[in-house]
Amino acid sequence: MARAGRFVAPFALTAIACNAITGAADLRADDEAPDGGELVVDGGRLAPEPPAGDDAGSDAEAAADASLIADADADADAADAPAAKRVFISSTTVAGNLGGLAGADARCNELAEAAGLEGTFVAWLSAAGADARDRVGGPGPWLLVGTSAVAVTRAQLTQPPITRAIDRTETGEEAAGIVWTGTTASGVHGGETCSAWRRTLGGIGGTGDARTSTAAWTAASTSSCSFARRLYCFQL
Repeated sequence: MARAGRFVAPFALTAIACNAITGAADLRADDEAPDGGELVVDGGRLAPEPPAGDDAGSDAEAAADASLIADADADADAADAPAAKRVFISSTTVAGNLGGLAGADARCNELAEAAGLEGTFVAWLSAAGADARDRVGGPGPWLLVGTSAVAVTRAQLTQPPITRAIDRTETGEEAAGIVWTGTTASGVHGGETCSAWRRTLGGIGGTGDARTSTAAWTAASTSSCSFARRLYCFQL
């Protein structure tokens, strides 16, 4: 009697064949993606398809990179920008015999050093053959001591008005008064300089007014050399 063979349903044979081809031995028709998305075969198993366009991570990285680049550019710009310098009106006064331009510069540096200011300073003074605009070097701007307020830029030295009156001393205290300059509004020798700033009696010197930002800051009037006046001191 013939032995009864095992009956295999056609649909079962089809499933076995598919499994053999794909290697997905545990593929089930009722598998679903956990987020409702479509399923894909991954190594013979069903797995959710990655969401399309999910680039939040890369966007965050790009934003961080852009921020770093912007910071680097800002640092580079700051490094290239000229450093702001200081200007002050002297806290002390002196008559017209200043010991020449060199003596006036020495007074500015003595005051600056005593106040803890760094750098070298020159007096805003002119004499025959030496114009104040040429004695003050650098591109500026010059800030008042004790503040971040710009008093004057390089262009304004010869084309006033300046940004604001130079009315702070080397210690940052407010002060006003008449200032020896011997200098016109265009920054050159004005003619009256107390004999090149070496005379006290019988001479005349050009003055500026520390209360104003107009051209009178450097070219206000003249004064007898016997009077004691202040100085403008610029950092080189």
